[in-house]
Amino acid sequence: MSYVPRRFELFLYALIAAAATTLLAESSAAGEYGACCFEVDPNICFDAFTEEDCLNQGGTFLGPDSVCDVDGLWCTTSIGACCFNSNTCVDDVYEDDCWWTGGKFFGNESTCANEGYWCITYYGACCFGEYCVEQVEEYECEVSGGLFWYGPCDEFTDIPECVASPRGACCVGGTSCETDVTELECDQMNGQYHGDDTTECPPTCAEMVFGACCQNDVCNYMPNLVCLIQGGTFFPGEYCDPDTCTTNCIGDLDGDGLINVKDMLALLAAFGLNDAGDCDDDGDTDINDVLLLIDAWGECP
Repeated sequence: MSYVPRRFELFLYALIAAAATTLLAESSAAGEYGACCFEVDPNICFDAFTEEDCLNQGGTFLGPDSVCDVDGLWCTTSIGACCFNSNTCVDDVYEDDCWWTGGKFFGNESTCANEGYWCITYYGACCFGEYCVEQVEEYECEVSGGLFWYGPCDEFTDIPECVASPRGACCVGGTSCETDVTELECDQMNGQYHGDDTTECPPTCAEMVFGACCQNDVCNYMPNLVCLIQGGTFFPGEYCDPDTCTTNCIGDLDGDGLINVKDMLALLAAFGLNDAGDCDDDGDTDINDVLLLIDAWGECP
C-alpha cells in the first residue's frame, strides 16, 4: 500500500471543492447541492456537493442547500467533553461553545468518563477524625477539613487519621456513669475512666447519698459527692429548711461555738473507734469528718 503525503491529500480535497463549485455555478438546480463533511484529521467541510458525489468520495452529506458555515460546524469544530463550574461535565459539546460559556474543553472526541473524570462530582465517605460521614461531596468534605474517600466509612479503618479512639465507661463525680466516651472525653468531664470497651461503672459510682449542702450560707439539696466536689458542707438526709445552713455548726464537738484545736483533738481521739467525732452524720468518725472540721474552722456562723 503506497503512502500519500498529507499535503497532497489536502490538495486533492481542494481540487474536489473547486470542481464542485464550478458544477454549482453551471447548474440551475441549486437545491441538489449542499455541504459535504470529510472526517479526516482535522475534519474538512466543502460546499457545493451533490449527495451522490459526497457519498462516493467517502464524505457525509449535510443536506440540500446546506452550507459549511451553518450546517457544518460539527465537522469543522472539535466535539468532546466540557467541564462547567469545575464540577459538572457534559459530553458532545462543541469546543467553541465550551470555551464561550467559560468551560474547559478536554479535546476532540473526549468523554467525561475518560478525560473529564476529575470534573464529575463524586460522593463518598468523609472522615473528621473521631467520626465518619457517608455520602458527602468530595469538595464539601475537603473544604470542611475532612479526609475524603470514594468508598464507605468502613474502608477508613487502615487510615490512622480516621480511626476512632477506643471508648468505654466513665464515672463522673462519683454519681453518674457515662458510657461510650473516649478516655479524653472522660478526663475533660473530670471523671474516672474504667477502660476501653467497658460498658458499666463500678457499684461505688452509683452510691449516692442525698442531703442538704451548704455553700456560703446557701442551701441546695444534692448528692453528697457533688456537694463535696463543689466545696460545700453536707448534711445527709436533711432538707434545705430556712435555717439549715445557719443553725448547724459543723465540727463544734464541745459546743462552745468555736471550731478549734480542742474539737480536732476530740475528733482524733474518736477516729475510727466511735461516732464521737462524727461531723457528717454518717455514724462514724473518719477522714471526711476531719475535712469537714477543717473546712468549718473558726467561729460558728
